[in-house]
Amino acid sequence: MSLLLKRNLLNAAYLWKTGKPKVALRYLKKIAAARLLNRVGPRQIDIALTFKCNLKCEHCFATPLYRDNGQEMSLGTLKKVADECLQLGITVIHFTGGEILLREDLEEVIQLFYPDKNIIYVQSNGLLASADRLDSLKAAGLDFFSVSLEAADADAQDKFRKHRGYFDTALGNLAAARKAGLQTSVNLTIDNQFIHSLELPALIDRLGKMGHVVYANLPVPVGRYQGNHQMLWGEPERLRLNDLSGQFPHFRTEFDSNFGPPGCPAMKEKIYLCAYGDVIACPYIHIQFGNVKDESLAAIRERCLDYRPFNTYADHCLAAENTRFIEDYIHPTYDEQTQPVSHTKFIDKLVDTSNPVPTEIYNRNRDPEIPLVDAACEFCGPSETELVASARDYETDFRTVFTVQRCTACGLFFTSPRPSMEDLFKYFYADNYVCYQSGGVATRLRENYLNASRYRHLKRLVPPQGRFLDVGCSYGAFIHYLAGATDWEVYGCEPQPEMAEKARRQGLPVETATLVAAGYPDHFFDVVYMSHVLEHVPDVRDTIREANRILKPGGLFITENPDVEALSRSFFKEAWWGYHLPRHLTHFSQKTMAMALSSVGFQVLSSKPCFRPGPIAWSIQNRLKDKGHSALAVNALGLSNPLFVAAMTVPAAIQSMLGHSEMMETIALKP
Repeated sequence: MSLLLKRNLLNAAYLWKTGKPKVALRYLKKIAAARLLNRVGPRQIDIALTFKCNLKCEHCFATPLYRDNGQEMSLGTLKKVADECLQLGITVIHFTGGEILLREDLEEVIQLFYPDKNIIYVQSNGLLASADRLDSLKAAGLDFFSVSLEAADADAQDKFRKHRGYFDTALGNLAAARKAGLQTSVNLTIDNQFIHSLELPALIDRLGKMGHVVYANLPVPVGRYQGNHQMLWGEPERLRLNDLSGQFPHFRTEFDSNFGPPGCPAMKEKIYLCAYGDVIACPYIHIQFGNVKDESLAAIRERCLDYRPFNTYADHCLAAENTRFIEDYIHPTYDEQTQPVSHTKFIDKLVDTSNPVPTEIYNRNRDPEIPLVDAACEFCGPSETELVASARDYETDFRTVFTVQRCTACGLFFTSPRPSMEDLFKYFYADNYVCYQSGGVATRLRENYLNASRYRHLKRLVPPQGRFLDVGCSYGAFIHYLAGATDWEVYGCEPQPEMAEKARRQGLPVETATLVAAGYPDHFFDVVYMSHVLEHVPDVRDTIREANRILKPGGLFITENPDVEALSRSFFKEAWWGYHLPRHLTHFSQKTMAMALSSVGFQVLSSKPCFRPGPIAWSIQNRLKDKGHSALAVNALGLSNPLFVAAMTVPAAIQSMLGHSEMMETIALKP
């Protein structure tokens, strides 16, 4: 299941807790439309009912939007907006300000917005909340009460808000809101210093234990922060945010609620309505596309979506992280006396979809500068090559295209150019790497099946006892299985530190090292086993020479690898699972594997196809990603669905009968 779908379902669970089944069902319907039909519409509207406030916070974005003589939307206009939101399929109504609790008719406004069919949020600084007012808001249909914080301790927070006791009052009123039966959340503004502090995860954890959802807000150079670029985010801050979002399920970003791709939801899924009826894409981008007093919300939204960047899911916050966007669209608003500013003043800069510009102007390249180095055939050295395939990585968002070359002298396939091993482990062997995953029903079923089938196969080949080394053992699943099912003395080595440590916590003797670096004694093992490891190492010959050294005479070297002669490689082309770029550095056939083993003194006993249905499902999954299919389709027709994997047994069996399957097993003897 994709992380985005998990977040959607978690959101649905939060909605269910509100006791409004109609809302949860509407939300689930939107999930289904997005995942099955790729049909994405607006999900939330933020409505500033007033720009008046009882505080003067130093980061307030709404200051330039306030007008001394501004006419706030009437109840009649708000009723019109409520009906239009229902027609647009919006399920979340988020009332904000200014300070929203200054609106004495807030309860009446809430009742206009169909509280039985929508989730109703109120965003407040919390100072004006009381037990009676919270009870009254709950009775009117309010579901969530939210306050804002910017610091981890009371002194810093009170100083920031220029109000003594703010921190304690805000948390106290959140507790009162929960007592009134409301769900609660905290909007946490995080600058580029706070994001890297030790205090931030401690605060997120503390707020979560209190029962609050925590939403991350980025500081933007608008309002009282106008021109302040010192606190803008960069790539390290975005990566840190992603880490924290993964660590704490209750810690959310704007992207986590998306039905479409993870990215900026402004106007695509989330609309901001100013107190005087102006519609803008985001509270921090003070460009107006129409007024609900004059025309429909739907028409205004469609007008905005005629232009980039608002019709594109940028992978970052344009107003807080994209200096080009800030220069083009935020700086020009600074000198305008009346905000928001009409979009017609930006018509020369707004890019119509009929005249697109390169995506990278608005969508930062997420790939860090990873140097790639040319590689040569390990067995022939520099030689003539031919291009076999060009493919991206299907497991991450990296868009770099990697290439596979074929040595025309010996036929060996290899990846060139390639990242260094340091960069491979830094960027491509993260916790979400498929071979490091240990949770989920599909993963456990696949793991149990592979462990049992490998054991049944191996016990026919190897002695009933002896020393068994699993090279690249990940978190030790297979040797843990063997330790319980056999009399073998098991060992492992794994270069990824977290995985090796996870194996050791199970009591397994696992070294954090590659085979070459592990330093095992001469003639020590009866069996050296490598399941899908040799294609990952940058030094194939040194690795198999080391395996030969540590084996006893008569010992067996057993390796399982993708087979480039599989029929499916020609069918799936660059989406073939066995390329697995850039992690697979060498791509073997039965012939080139035999050549490699013989070159260091092994006697090849057998080389034959392995029956494995999973890789075909993996290739289909990659192809679906290439075609832009929904996450639901990718999960249903891929490795995540054990029933679909089982359905691939027929094509897998046919390939095996033809002599070349997705994988091959090679067994070699040390004379």
